[in-house]
Amino acid sequence: MTHNWTLEQQAVISAIRNPNRGSILVSALAGSAKTTTIVAALQEFDAGYSPTVLCLAFNKRIAVELEKKLPKTITVKTMNALGHRAWGNYIGRRVNIDADKTWDFINQTWPTPKRDAEPKEHERTLDEKIAINCAVTWAKNYGWVPDNIANQYPYVKSFASFEAVANAVDLQLSIEVNEGDVREILRQSIEASFAGTIDFNDQIYMPCCFGGNWDKFDLVVVDEAQDLSALNHVMLRKSCKTNTGRLVAVGDDHQSIYGFRGAASGRMGMLQEQWSMEILPLTLCFRCKSNIILHVQKVVPEIRYWEENKGGAVIGASNPTLDWNPENAEEGSAIICRNNAPLMSVAFSLLRARRSFKLLGGDIGKGLINLCKKFPQDSFEGWAKGLKDWAHKESKKEKANKKRIQDKFESLMALAEDNPNPEEILRRLDIIFNSTSGSITLCTGHKSKGFEWEHVYFLDSHLLNLDDQQDRNLDYVIQTRAIDTLEYVNMSVKRKRNYEEE
Repeated sequence: MTHNWTLEQQAVISAIRNPNRGSILVSALAGSAKTTTIVAALQEFDAGYSPTVLCLAFNKRIAVELEKKLPKTITVKTMNALGHRAWGNYIGRRVNIDADKTWDFINQTWPTPKRDAEPKEHERTLDEKIAINCAVTWAKNYGWVPDNIANQYPYVKSFASFEAVANAVDLQLSIEVNEGDVREILRQSIEASFAGTIDFNDQIYMPCCFGGNWDKFDLVVVDEAQDLSALNHVMLRKSCKTNTGRLVAVGDDHQSIYGFRGAASGRMGMLQEQWSMEILPLTLCFRCKSNIILHVQKVVPEIRYWEENKGGAVIGASNPTLDWNPENAEEGSAIICRNNAPLMSVAFSLLRARRSFKLLGGDIGKGLINLCKKFPQDSFEGWAKGLKDWAHKESKKEKANKKRIQDKFESLMALAEDNPNPEEILRRLDIIFNSTSGSITLCTGHKSKGFEWEHVYFLDSHLLNLDDQQDRNLDYVIQTRAIDTLEYVNMSVKRKRNYEEE
């Protein structure tokens, strides 16, 4: 395939190499060899055209791989690394990363009271501190700068309102957050950033909202364009040479699944309009066998299969296997689900059967462990009642995300199927979220993006809300992770436990 390009690939390669073609939007569907195509295009350019090139990767892992494949003259960075450099150049000093900066400011502002001390008005509970930390994170992701802070600095631009931040916190935690608290911690964080201490969110927030000194390039190439935030769009504009710079944005609007991070569907359309981009498609999927692609076409009609990749199987699409036993999962397969709770049931079953597995996205483990510890630890009955009462209380809040609350409730109850003591539940959580080398992969649809497996079990597909665009996109992402076999299975009959019915 490397030397036998399709007509679509030839068109993309030719357009990137030609300076007269302007900016380009490559609409690359799942498995369409977009990286291979872009790397080939950047190996050489038309005679007389020797551009400075910046290639932006979605994460560090991909950036490292790209650096190995691209000419040494091409600059390869992640968005965070790009922002880090722009901020350091702007403040004229070395910039240090402190990942715990925000949390440290919160604890310094509201110290933990001594045991048995009378609560004071200025103190904050642990839940309130977590909500403030979450709100500061989202303020930076969305680009919210409070007016009273913005007025202290020149050239400040705010991209969102506090309402957007508060809604994001409520979506994540189902907890209301005080705007004044968030303003105070943001103020401290911003002051520290000007002094040279930033966290990972600051790498993008500070240079986009408070000013950055950006390196300029003739050609900027960015992958996963559908997942870019408003601040990422600013970074692209700042990195391209004014008037003469070209942008090549590669992505798939059907794979836009990070709306909760500010990457709403339609971002690629916004780029195309703002940059007057020529649109070039890559619709041929080299990953999935033909029968899988014929199934995927019900969701994305324009995707096509490679003629040399016929066969494969889709099992149970209209009639999923009920009460499926994950202990029978094939070695090397992946089990993918919309929600976390079904995966906890799978993990527990595999644990009991002594089947090795690995869980992608262990970052959710810390939240579940902290939640588990909130309830009485002396007996299962007291613990379960505490969890149930928490779920009831959180679900009754005005803007509560009941599906997220239910998922957390079910995730913990899945590990308590045999009514163990709370210490055992914590032990199981620890084992599951530290399982990283097994032959069977467990992951949510969001974490599956960028991976592929010969056999994919699509677990509890009915949990997707196909009236929602993000969930329709997630459906497509999960389906296109399968190379040879896509099998629909269902465990809900076995595991479903609802706090409203407990």
